[in-house]
This record gives sequence, C-alpha cells and structure tokens, in this order.
Amino acid sequence: MGGHAAGDVASSMIVGALAPLGDEGLSGEAALRVLGEELREAHAQLRHAMQEDPDLGGMGSTTIAMLRAGSKLVTAHIGDSRAYLLREGEFTQITKDHSFVQQLVDEHRITPQEPQHHPQRPLVTRVMTCLLYTSPSPRDRPRHRMPSSA
Repeated sequence: MGGHAAGDVASSMIVGALAPLGDEGLSGEAALRVLGEELREAHAQLRHAMQEDPDLGGMGSTTIAMLRAGSKLVTAHIGDSRAYLLREGEFTQITKDHSFVQQLVDEHRITPQEPQHHPQRPLVTRVMTCLLYTSPSPRDRPRHRMPSSA
C-alpha cells in the first residue's frame, strides 16, 4: 500500500508466509484452498505482530499470490496488485482491482479509461491488514495451460 504505515513489514511477512508453498501435486481446487489457508495464516501473523509492537499499528499490504498446480496456475489477490497473462506477445489482466475507481467503473459511473487520471485512484478498498481481514479474491485459471518445461 505504497507508503502506508509499516507496509514494507506487512508485505515481507506475507511473502514469508507464502514462500514455503510450492508445487506439491495439488489439484487446482486443493491449491486454491491451501493458498487461502496460508493467506489467512499471514493475516493472523500480521495481527499478532501488531499486538506485540504498537509501532506497527495500521500496517497493511495489497497482495497477489500464485501457486502452480500441475498445468494450472491458481491466483488470489487483494487490493490493486494485479496479475497478467502473457500469451503470444499480448498481456491480459486476469484480476480486478479492489479500488474505489474500479467500483465506479463497475457501476458505470465512469468509463474504463478514466481511472488512470481519477483523483481517487490510490484509494484501495480491500487489503491484507492486521486491523480487519478481508478475504482475497481466489481465481483458478484452468483454461490457461502452463507451457511444458521440457
């Protein structure tokens, strides 16, 4: 969350919680469940850290997490951190921002082009934070096969 209070600490803690995850032969559905469990655990760690150190009060981070499950790539995100698919030289955004301006776009109150210059662009509506847990948006993208590494 940019320069938000202890955002660097929060993001490091989240990465630390997710780093041990790897391809464990999970199905897409199981990987999605495991990813959600680990994000909830990261939230618990953020909360504990804040209780132990009042200087960390209000810390939070946006998050994008991906886990390979065989030929599938499972993602979860929260906030305005984005995931893109690169295929045949073309990028496609596969996540939707949790932001005030995205909500305005979804409600057809502004055009899809307006957010990049909107004064409320930095306002994120969902984050990983120690104050309130808002669940990430899980996404299982089974139709996009991972290239074989052979």
